[in-house]
Parts: sequence; C-alpha cells; structure tokens
Amino acid sequence: MIKIYSLRNRLREDVEFNFYDASRVEKELSSLSNKGPTIAARLLLPQLTDDSVNKLIIIDNGDALALRDLSIMYNWNMKNNIYMGAPDPSAGMFGKISNKTLDVYINGGNYLVNVKKVKKMDMYNLFLKYKNVYGPSFAEQHMINDIASDKIGYLPVEFGLVPPFGDDELFHLKKNKKAIYAYYNLKIISKYSSFLPKTYHDFLLRAYNPIIVHSWSGKWAKGKGMNIYRKLCQYFIELSGMKKEICRKLPGYCIII
Repeated sequence: MIKIYSLRNRLREDVEFNFYDASRVEKELSSLSNKGPTIAARLLLPQLTDDSVNKLIIIDNGDALALRDLSIMYNWNMKNNIYMGAPDPSAGMFGKISNKTLDVYINGGNYLVNVKKVKKMDMYNLFLKYKNVYGPSFAEQHMINDIASDKIGYLPVEFGLVPPFGDDELFHLKKNKKAIYAYYNLKIISKYSSFLPKTYHDFLLRAYNPIIVHSWSGKWAKGKGMNIYRKLCQYFIELSGMKKEICRKLPGYCIII
C-alpha cells in the first residue's frame, strides 16, 4: 500500500487510491484460479464499494496497458447489462450454468461493471454457488459470462484488444502465420453490434490504435509479448521508481530487444 501511495508523488497527485479487504475470497474461492487470489477478489469488489459508486472498470494487472483516456469506456451506455467488455474467442461456447450457447461472451481481463446491478443480483453469492462448475484457469471469466448471460454486452474491441502476435518472432520470422484474430468467431460476435469487426482485416486495422492493450497471448513478465508494448511497460516501470525490484522479481519485463 505504501508503494502504491508513493506513485502519487512520482506520477500525479490528482489520483486517489482506495483499498478494500477482499481476503475472504482466499478461502471461499481458493480453487477458482491458479493465478492467485486477485482474480477471485475482482468478483467481490463491486459489492464492497460504497453505494455512491455506479460503475467500475476492471483492468488486468501484469499483461494490460491503458494507453489512452478511459472516460469513453466508463461513460458507455450499459443499458440493461451488468458486465460489458471486448469480445473473446470463447464466444459461442456452451454455458454449463445457463444451459445455452453464449454468443455474447466478453474477455475477463478488462471490462465495465454496473455496480448497482451486481449488488441487486448479489452476484458474489452466485459465484460461490457455482464456483465448482468450471475449473481453472478461466473459471472466473466463464462464470461472469454464464451466470449473467442475458446481461452481457460488447464494447469496442479497442477496450481490451489483444496484440496481433504473441511475440516479435511470430511477426518477423513467420509472415504466413495468422494473427490471433483468426481464432475469433466473427460471424457470431459481429451480429450483436454495429461497431465490432466483421472481417479478419478489420480486426488487424483496429490493432494499430487500441485504448487498452491486453497481452494475454504473450506475457511481458515472462519475456514474451510484442516488444513495442514491453518498451511502454519499461517506461512506466522507470517512472514508478521500483525498477530494480521489478526487474529482479519479474525480469521478463526488463528484457531489451
């Protein structure tokens, strides 16, 4: 907490940090993810916030970068939806809880939350009820999409766009290899909004100007991922004043290519 507070002096003063005790998830949802308790804590967070909070933007830590202003994302009209996010390649999977095909399926890395609706539906207790339906490592993401299946909406892919290639080698040495967007079911996702990509080429064009880039296909901390984004990570690591510690514990972030 002290380290995080120190970022106000290093980066900008007009930032407020709020901390919530979500330790109960370490027992109640201990088997949900093999990535640590933070994943499960995100499911509880909306119900821990003050009633004055209307929305939350959830952003992955470690493999996501917010490159531009997120106010458009925050102010997006959620209509009757509880969760909204960028489409995921799992769109079209069968939901074990809702017992139907999940044509609208968002990625669980970065998404918008209607806090009031989460509280009204008491979503956390539903997550507890169905915590054993899906195994790690995508149980959290599957449950969000399955339990709230009728109240899931798409945001533009720019709010959570995965880089086209998992690393620079795939881009430079294997020109014929398809970018990751080839794995999206465009026929399904494009039916549910006018702004989602309808072709593979359109997805590639969007990749040039993401608002949030989410490198789940190549983690910078593991020395993977596209170098252009690793350099941005390194820029913010330098600003944080924690470079030595971060490079020692997670050297993949600090690789220079």
